[in-house]
Amino acid sequence: MKRWLLALSLFACVGAFGAVGANGAVGSASAQDAAAEEDPQASRAATFRAVSGPQAERVPGGLLTVIAYGGAWVLVLGYLWRLGRMHAQNERELSALKKSLESNAP
Repeated sequence: MKRWLLALSLFACVGAFGAVGANGAVGSASAQDAAAEEDPQASRAATFRAVSGPQAERVPGGLLTVIAYGGAWVLVLGYLWRLGRMHAQNERELSALKKSLESNAP
């Protein structure tokens, strides 16, 4: 059972790592390249410039949310399945004990 949980957690980590990217950055590569090519002195603003247009984050939250909720449900269902197996085993042992006590009763 521990191997199964280890494999599941490894799969979830690999999936999340692949969704975010190998270098940990979520943004596009072209924006990173453009920022790297600029001169640091030229990129500093000496005056205030108003932002024009709507600013929006581009984080792939949908995929990460689906992975997180999927992993959580898999863990919950796996736990419930394990509890069911343990309950069935306890029922079998209890019935075996009852039969043993009935056969050894005076």
